Amino acid sequence: MLMDRQKSADAVGGGVFFIGLGVLFLWDGLDFWPGILLVIAASGAANNLVKGEWVDALVSIFVFGGLAAWFGGYLPIDANLLLPLGLIGIGLIMLLNIFRRVDPEKRKRKNEAYEVDEAY
Repeated sequence: MLMDRQKSADAVGGGVFFIGLGVLFLWDGLDFWPGILLVIAASGAANNLVKGEWVDALVSIFVFGGLAAWFGGYLPIDANLLLPLGLIGIGLIMLLNIFRRVDPEKRKRKNEAYEVDEAY
């Protein structure tokens, strides 16, 4: 059976999410909100790395990791600055995505080239 890159990425991202969620419930010393945000960051990063989109993986880590650090009290940013900084960050990400747009045909060929044969 052949799997395309998106299915592989979804499987890896989902696996990392559920493992992280299980660890979160087992770890007594970790608060839920920073922990779940770290799980989401790891899951999103793993998903994007399997697809070969390392920029999106870094964005996932910085956004959700930053929120986890803020909720955990490790990042002392005033709440009044959080929304403007978040909006500026979203705008920068959108602008940077313009420079890395890939032709749909090229993306399709890239996905077809990444096929895993699951012969046991």
